[in-house]
Amino acid sequence: MKVEDFWQGFLKEAGLDSSTKYYESFYFANEEWADILLGLVLEGTKTATCGCKPSYEAEGEELPSVGGYSIVTDFSGVPHCVIRVTSVTILPFKEVTWDMAKLEGEDEVLQTWQDGHRHFFELEGDEYGFTFTDDTPVVFEEFEVVYRA
Repeated sequence: MKVEDFWQGFLKEAGLDSSTKYYESFYFANEEWADILLGLVLEGTKTATCGCKPSYEAEGEELPSVGGYSIVTDFSGVPHCVIRVTSVTILPFKEVTWDMAKLEGEDEVLQTWQDGHRHFFELEGDEYGFTFTDDTPVVFEEFEVVYRA
């Protein structure tokens, strides 16, 4: 199914105006993790995500906002669900707590969450021309699934 058809199906079922826009259609992380993280979202284990603020800026991308919708796809671009943002917190990476990090559903302890995200954000920094440190601001986003395939 195409993303636009999926979106129109959601709007119809939710009773929303057909002019309602979504923030983005995306898959999580990269080829290795996209479908795994999608599975965690669909089972209700993953209810948050975290992005590096300088990456948003480098791409000229607007930050997510509370109430905004996004379409989550698998790595091949097939839409599986619509999520609605319930909270956005911008803070230095080092201030992300375990209570926050565990909402991502990926790790058993804060240290492994930090290690994995630090590595990912350092790679983004290399790609976009910034140096990631523990003081770099991140965008921590909580969401709920409001529609699924």
